[in-house]
Amino acid sequence: MMEWRTASGRDRGVFLLVAAAVAGLYALQVASVWVYTVDDAWITLRAARNLADGHGFVYNPGGPRVESYTNHLLWLFQACVILAGGSGIFWTKLTGAIAGGATLLVSVALGRDLLEAGGVAEDGPPLVLTLTGPAWLAVLLVLPTGAVGGLETAHFAAFVTAGFWLVLRWIAREDVPPWQPVVGGVLLGLATWTRPEGIAWAAGTCASVGIACLLRRKSSKPVLAAAAIAFAFWAALSLFRLSVYGQLHPNTYYVKMASDPLSRMASATGYLRDFLVLNHGWAFFAAVPGLLLARRANVAAPVIAVFAILGHLALVLYEGGDWIPHLRLIAPCTGVAAAVVTFGAGALVCRLPRRAARLAAYSLPVAVLGAMPFLVRGENLRVLLEVQTRVYGWKDGHTALADWLAEWNGAHRNETGRPLLVAIEDIGLVGWIADVEIVDIAGLADPQWARLSYEGIDHYPAFDLVLARDPEVIVLVSNAPPVRGEPLVIRWRNNRAIYEEPEFAKRYRPGPVFVHKDFPGDGYFLNVFLRNDVAGDAPPADPPVARARRD
Repeated sequence: MMEWRTASGRDRGVFLLVAAAVAGLYALQVASVWVYTVDDAWITLRAARNLADGHGFVYNPGGPRVESYTNHLLWLFQACVILAGGSGIFWTKLTGAIAGGATLLVSVALGRDLLEAGGVAEDGPPLVLTLTGPAWLAVLLVLPTGAVGGLETAHFAAFVTAGFWLVLRWIAREDVPPWQPVVGGVLLGLATWTRPEGIAWAAGTCASVGIACLLRRKSSKPVLAAAAIAFAFWAALSLFRLSVYGQLHPNTYYVKMASDPLSRMASATGYLRDFLVLNHGWAFFAAVPGLLLARRANVAAPVIAVFAILGHLALVLYEGGDWIPHLRLIAPCTGVAAAVVTFGAGALVCRLPRRAARLAAYSLPVAVLGAMPFLVRGENLRVLLEVQTRVYGWKDGHTALADWLAEWNGAHRNETGRPLLVAIEDIGLVGWIADVEIVDIAGLADPQWARLSYEGIDHYPAFDLVLARDPEVIVLVSNAPPVRGEPLVIRWRNNRAIYEEPEFAKRYRPGPVFVHKDFPGDGYFLNVFLRNDVAGDAPPADPPVARARRD
């Protein structure tokens, strides 16, 4: 076993060179997908705009209070930006990109602490070896797409990774001042305000580190303080939700948890496969031989890190994954996973003979940067294609629809004094641009609808929930273009339930059809239906034409 001299000029030079390559690759990935925005991002932005404009805690001005988003902290931030006259989407993307970079940076420090806690090298691991896991993460598109998609993905990952690291340091090292775990508690508290899973990270981290302190007879006061702070954040938000919205969870929780656990877990298997196989997430299992090869008895920190990742993956499995590319629900644990990859690789490398170990330590991060793009190339190309279709195809279809509705909405307001009432499932971009009153077919922005299925309604009561509201416009998504005289091919459950309701055909007539994606063979088509008595008031429409596929 060799000893490493981590303070040598050569170590620092190689570390800075490889670190610059990792940072540059991450920046390049962010730039390549900067224009990508998830439709759900506009839901939070509209709610933030309503708050900034003085309409209150609503999605529809004048409508019921509803937490139509899952990112309380981001919603508050966006409301402040809009109130100050800034662009909510720009600042969300910029802070997301910074948060993704911070996640990479903290994963380097966490990986170093895990290596030293596990006794991988007597005089500390070589600096460059700590870039092994971050190099793996920089190649993937998980962080970049999460950073610029307009959601809280990268912000949550940064809070979780940094908070976990600072609390874990109390058991991983002997020279940690007590204020660091306390600051970690603040960051984990902010994580509870960023996504509902934050309380699981806060509770799991503080409980496991606290138990390790008891076993080692080390003071657990800083960890208890961290837990108290994180819980105070969560409790304050819970009280706010109960007093303002009348429920403990975001509205989206009740929509998502309406299906039974087995169905959710079945749908999540492909989601986990994307991470473990196509994105080579299995690399973090290198920690297993790392734990076996670690030389000291103090492997509590690496063990806690491994189980934190496994716990997060189990939570994603229970939640059922989601449709938003790319691995939005997996992203929060990737910073910790990168550190665990570093630990596992370091444990294996440092068991080699001296010369072989030195060569492997310096070449491993470089090899990861060189080889990983080829290993995940197919998956990254798939994600880039998905980004392309959502940036161009999605935006083309929804922007054209929203502009058309906005034109009609202005005339309708002047005539009736109220906005158009539009029923649609993809409420994000259309709701943001058109500024119409939305009937959310998915129930995300309606507290009554969300709880119906959650509380046991076994079918979607389309007539009661949509047609009874009597919207002027209903937009239904079909998976093939309409054919005269033939029924639409509709796979989306809620859309199909409305379309098949007999009363629907009596009260609504087909209107313009907007192309949903670049590639018509992939679906989808936005079919506009107009209420019979107002169909003649609709302005002329100019739907976008499907473009040829870009390879």
